[in-house]
Amino acid sequence: MLPVLALGPWQIGTYAATYALALFVAGMWAFHRLCRGLPHPPRLLARGLVLAIGAAFIGAHLVRLLPTLQEWQRTGSVAWFGGSSFAGALAGGCLAALLYFRRHQVPLGRALDLGAALPFPLGQAIGRLGCLAAGCCYGRPTASPLGLYLPDHEGLWAVRHPTQLLAAGADLLILAVLLAVEGRGRRHSLQPGTAPPPAGSLFLVYLALYSLKRFALEFLRGDGLPAAGALSWAHLYSLAALAVALALLLGRHLRGLRAHGQPT
Repeated sequence: MLPVLALGPWQIGTYAATYALALFVAGMWAFHRLCRGLPHPPRLLARGLVLAIGAAFIGAHLVRLLPTLQEWQRTGSVAWFGGSSFAGALAGGCLAALLYFRRHQVPLGRALDLGAALPFPLGQAIGRLGCLAAGCCYGRPTASPLGLYLPDHEGLWAVRHPTQLLAAGADLLILAVLLAVEGRGRRHSLQPGTAPPPAGSLFLVYLALYSLKRFALEFLRGDGLPAAGALSWAHLYSLAALAVALALLLGRHLRGLRAHGQPT
């Protein structure tokens, strides 16, 4: 829709500008929350954040190796699938954070609650506006009255599901839910005889909600990479992430019940 922003004699890609803004806003909020919530030197936390962002960038592109190998096995030709994937970014960033924070004795669950659970959906909501401007992550053509006249990544216009706007709206809804969950947990922990929610729970709630959102919207998108039957690679990533999040949340809940002497 607006792939390039003209600033006098200069031009800048709207996608790149929007994602830079998303990274700046989410990164600064994450750093602020980490510094307020952890008793560690800001320089140590800043290094971990930068390392996680770099690993997320690598993971976002490396995850495209799987559909590339699938295509090579199917056709015998090598055709690299370009673009990036947030699932890969999430995996890469979390792995880097795990290694770095464990080495420096920073509690990973607490760090993810502070530096990822809330900043992630805000950054995603901003970034999806860049996708809308560039025409990527586009929706399938539709006759629905909710469809909008939008292009795909090749500039072909049609009435499509506005998946970029739907994703941005869902991300903001997830952010609102997480803010409410965090506030409720904070108030609950202030009550006599109660313990705060287990570290990492807020991030796991985010991961579960994001996975559900991504799985549902994938049926409306027109750029999915087929994986198995009617399911795309994004469907499989989402199901795997959802299973991990729910399993870890259940495990934390059961451990909490046992710690308070309640039957499980």
